[in-house]
Amino acid sequence: DRDLVRLLQQQLHHSYKFRIHCADALKIDIAKLSKQQRLRVVGNIPYNISTPLIFHLASFHDSIIDMHLMLQREVAQRLTASVGSKQYGRLSVIAGCCFQIEQLFDVLPESFAPPPKVVSSFVHFKPQPLLVAEELKMLDKIVRLAFASRRKTTANALSALFKPQVLEYLAITAKQFLDMLKYLNR
Repeated sequence: DRDLVRLLQQQLHHSYKFRIHCADALKIDIAKLSKQQRLRVVGNIPYNISTPLIFHLASFHDSIIDMHLMLQREVAQRLTASVGSKQYGRLSVIAGCCFQIEQLFDVLPESFAPPPKVVSSFVHFKPQPLLVAEELKMLDKIVRLAFASRRKTTANALSALFKPQVLEYLAITAKQFLDMLKYLNR
């Protein structure tokens, strides 16, 4: 929101700690920005990019102090969904492994001009360093497969990554897989 950026820059120009980066959030070089200092991310996210953006930011969770994002309420509910609920999925797992997430409050459509057709939620993300980047990539592959075929058994869903003998050796049941996800999302 370029208008908001101008307003904030005028009001906060005296603050040496405050710097606004107005850019495409999916293309901005977060690694370069965070070399100088850890980041605080604040935004009213276009609803059509919220999920890809959260996955993108999750890969830099160790470079972020915190995030406050305005999201479509349905996305906020998926982010904070309980293991086993219909809303629980890949987004819930990956974001939950990188952040403690709290849905702070809802914002009604009439708060915006023009009003959207959906209710929004303001969400706080606090990084938690459970996984490093490479572990996150592997977990994302596993979770992507596990949730792509919700009706399959865990062994069948993960067969593209693991040989049946490996899964048999590990003896992972669907319940154990869900328990592991609960542990990761603490």
